[in-house]
Amino acid sequence: MHFSYHTPVLITHLYLLGASVIRMMANFLGLQTFKRGVTSYLNANKFSNARQDDLWEALTNVARTDGVLKNDLTVKEIMDTCYLLILEITMELLSA
Repeated sequence: MHFSYHTPVLITHLYLLGASVIRMMANFLGLQTFKRGVTSYLNANKFSNARQDDLWEALTNVARTDGVLKNDLTVKEIMDTCYLLILEITMELLSA
């Protein structure tokens, strides 16, 4: 089966993956830490452009302040690893 980027099944799959990633971050950081990190990110970038790494940095800073994340680890490292796994699984599903 071949999917194009505009296939409703693929689009739905990608949105569900995005929601799963957000839930996963909120769960491993704790909901309050996650909310404060997102708020910090939004406030810091409300009148400018932002990159994905800006969100990871804001979440890392708040998580370290809250004692949720060790100083030798970043949210970017965790999420980059997670994205690679998600991409690999998605590609396997699409090629089946």
